[in-house]
Amino acid sequence: MRCAADLPEINPWCYVRRPKTVARTLLPPSSLFPPGRSDVMLCFALKALIFGLLGSLLATTLRKTLMGLKQAQDALSILNAILMRWNGDRSVSIAHIHTWTRVRESILRNDVKNILDRYENVVVMYTCFALYFVTDASIQIVIRNRPPSLSAGYIVLLFIGFSLVCLRQACKISGSP
Repeated sequence: MRCAADLPEINPWCYVRRPKTVARTLLPPSSLFPPGRSDVMLCFALKALIFGLLGSLLATTLRKTLMGLKQAQDALSILNAILMRWNGDRSVSIAHIHTWTRVRESILRNDVKNILDRYENVVVMYTCFALYFVTDASIQIVIRNRPPSLSAGYIVLLFIGFSLVCLRQACKISGSP
């Protein structure tokens, strides 16, 4: 048995009178930090540190993904500047347009495709995590008749937001003239 009746102060899980799942419910605030239990405070501090490190890792991944997706736009923006320069100089011919189109197709087929393939897995990962947590919340509501976890809702919004930001950046590439 996890909690002995004569020694409930040894185990922090013994403060709950009936079994509860920790992932779905919260303990009362008085039982979060029991007096004289420095190990609970240490575990809380370590958990906060771990969540902070994971959050910074996630933010770094998003930043590097966005930088990589912006890198795919550079070649197309240079090509657009060349076309605008030719248009400004009034020296655009059919040969210029044909050459510009062929170079643009080549860049889109080779460089941009490789860059998008490199960062595709990150965007898919964001979307898969969001779908997992949405499915979990649906199961909690429909099958188990429980309210969904608020932290899972926050994670869903976070991952959907990251997915949308990455997809928006990737769509700017294909939307270039």
